[in-house]
Amino acid sequence: VSENIGDDKLSVLMEAMIEAMDEYYSVNLGEEVKRGMTEKVSRGEPVTIPAFGYRIENGRYYPDPTAVPIVQRIYTDFLSGQSMRTIAAALNDCGIRTRRGHLFEQRTVKYILQNPVYIGQLRWTPSGKTDFRQIPPDTRLIKGIHTPIIAADVWQQVQDKLDRMRRPKYQRTADPKKPFILQGLVRCSACGATLTRSANGRSLQCCSYAHGQCKVSHSITIDKLTLFMLDFLQKAGITGDIPLRIRPQKAPAADYSALIRKEERKVGCIQDAFENGVYTLQEYKERRDRIT
Repeated sequence: VSENIGDDKLSVLMEAMIEAMDEYYSVNLGEEVKRGMTEKVSRGEPVTIPAFGYRIENGRYYPDPTAVPIVQRIYTDFLSGQSMRTIAAALNDCGIRTRRGHLFEQRTVKYILQNPVYIGQLRWTPSGKTDFRQIPPDTRLIKGIHTPIIAADVWQQVQDKLDRMRRPKYQRTADPKKPFILQGLVRCSACGATLTRSANGRSLQCCSYAHGQCKVSHSITIDKLTLFMLDFLQKAGITGDIPLRIRPQKAPAADYSALIRKEERKVGCIQDAFENGVYTLQEYKERRDRIT
């Protein structure tokens, strides 16, 4: 979408006004969509894609008969003493994939174990700021209209166990962002994933193994790996300073793909507003035509 605003001194003012109006339109549309979604959630209706174990039809969650036993198995295995990484690896070995067709990871299993949707609740965060590591303080639980697939007492037992497993932040002994000489250069020989710093800060481990996607552990201390590298360089006769050649960088061109994504997000917001009853069909068409 482009508008001819000329190239005189007033064009600077016009361009700023157009950008401000676009920004206001986006913010206002976001607020209208949020109001519509809040109204739907208050009635126990879903406003997001279904979690693993459910499917959505006519704006309502229904248990997925093929995935329900898998969710129940995850809860049972976790309470029986299996780790989340072990559960993820077992699911992957059986050829089971996530709703998007990806391999299960440790964090995928944890998200399923923490999700109250399985006991008939909807988790709603008005601020829209979500984090799989920590539930925002403004998050609320609202009774949904869908059928639970996990017993409430089983879900609570899982939450109690997860609470006992949580470690305070002060127990981390090293800064995970502190660089080391081989950072990002060491790969797993089994799956090709990068070896990343472990929680103790003194060793590296295959990140896919830590997430339950790789079957082979490649744990090695950073000190030992550094000695191996220095010994290799010495035997190869590589000593002294190594000259670096820096290629000149060209000025970046206009990121048209980012501009296209911005317009696509606007269209997506309008679509959400229509689906959540904020706009009528006529209003939806008018606002969509303004963008396209």
